[in-house]
Amino acid sequence: MLKIEDLNVFYGGIHALKGISFEVP
Repeated sequence: MLKIEDLNVFYGGIHALKGISFEVP
């Protein structure tokens, strides 16, 4: 299962690759 830290790294990678800024708490 994925941990919160894994999700942060996952979404962080997407933001870095696509350059799209989502409002994620």
